[in-house]
Parts: sequence; C-alpha cells; structure tokens
Amino acid sequence: MPGFWTSHLWLRPVGGTRYPAARSEEILDTEGEYSHGHGTALHPSAARDGLPVKRRALNFWRNSLAPPSGVNSYTDMITPSSIFMSFRFEPFSIPDVIRITPARHGDFRGFFSETYRASAFEKTGIRDVFLQDNYARSARGVLRGLHYQAPPKAQAKLVRVVRGEVFDVAVDFRVGSPTFGQWAGAVLSGGDGVILYILEGFAHGYVCLNDRADVVYKVSNEFDAALDGGIAWDDPLIGIPWPVDNPALSERDLSLPGFDSATNPFQYEQ
Repeated sequence: MPGFWTSHLWLRPVGGTRYPAARSEEILDTEGEYSHGHGTALHPSAARDGLPVKRRALNFWRNSLAPPSGVNSYTDMITPSSIFMSFRFEPFSIPDVIRITPARHGDFRGFFSETYRASAFEKTGIRDVFLQDNYARSARGVLRGLHYQAPPKAQAKLVRVVRGEVFDVAVDFRVGSPTFGQWAGAVLSGGDGVILYILEGFAHGYVCLNDRADVVYKVSNEFDAALDGGIAWDDPLIGIPWPVDNPALSERDLSLPGFDSATNPFQYEQ
C-alpha cells in the first residue's frame, strides 16, 4: 500500500527575524502566508548584501548548512522560520503492522526529529494511549521473543532503535484474522530512526544484528507478569527467516510453546 505524509509547522521567531529551515515532503500551510515549498527566509545579513531575500537565504544555506538527505534543490528548502515535522506511514501486507518513518531535520549541529505526536498518529487511525516506555540493550545475536501480553492488558507497541540495528518481527496471533499466523518484519536502525507500530494481538520479537543495539518502545498497557505469554521463535508453522545462526536466547524464551500449542487469548475484531 502507498505511504503518506502528515505534517505540521512549528514556528520559532527570534526577535522578529526569520531564518531558513529545511522543508519536508509536504507543507501544511498553517499560517496562510507561505505556499508549498516557496516561502522565503531572512538571514541577518539581509541589509548588508543587497541581494533579494530568497537569494540571501539561499546563500546562507550554501555557506552554513548542508541540505537534508533527499532534497535536490536549495530553493525548495527555503521555508519560514520553522522546524517541520513529518511522519511517513506505510502499512505492511498485514495492515495492522505499520512502518513509520519520521523526518529528520539536520544542520551543522546534528539533527532534530519527533518520534511521536499523538495528533499525527490519530489521523492515521493509531489511537492507542501509550502508558509505559521500555528500554532494552542487546549484544550481537541476542534474540528476544516472541512475546505478547494477554487481555485485558494487551499491548500495542511502537518500537524503534536508537543505536545499532535489529531485525524486528510481529506475528498475527488473532484467531479469525485473515492474516492469522503470518508475520511481518523489518530491519530497524538507529541510523534512519524507522519505527514499527504493532497492534495488540501480535507476538513480537527481534534479533540484534551488530555488536550492540539499544531498543526503545512504547506500550499501551503496563507490564503484568500474570498476563505475559509467548511463542517459540523458531516455530516452523510461522517460518520466520531469522538472519542469524544460533541466536542467544533466555531460558524462558527457549521454553516457549509452539504456535499451535500456545494459549491464544486473542480474537480478531474487524
């Protein structure tokens, strides 16, 4: 399915002076003053160099800041004094698993990126209220999963990597689902900041692909050990092609039941 962008404009005037900032794929014209991709920005040297406003801003970009990845034209980068936030949402073939790519806005200092904004996510149908954040560090070859939390405290998840790289997987465990028993997966990296949204009713796991990976994720219910469950990572009925040989697992994960024998607390709801 095609992805789409949702964006907003965050104005940051400094003493009435406008500075250039990178633009993303799409601009929602919240002020009514700047058209798509054609706003102007005023650098403090405007009164000195005698150039048109847009050219002055353009020269400021060329001399000071590198354009963000994927932007071909400096002119297209000239927008109001703003930082522009965007998320690209791309559902997998299992539509309740969604790849989310946040825009990163960089300059000589580094970059800035939003990783979650409730209003933007709600527009795409992601209306979960996230109640707990988790942080996990794993060494190369460590595999965690496949885990789920049962109702009445089932967990939707927003998973991302802040350092390193993992292969992240979600398995549809909802009885009656048209994709029951199927899996969706993606490589998540601290380099691109991609986020995986996983609806409740899925078993989740990942394996670390480099020397160290730091994974952070939001969940829509707090952890409850009495409702904690899981499925064997290597069940042939699921058939996940894990990209590592002989992964390292906890004793608990090594003893998880197979897909057919695991207690299944989930029902598909259309």
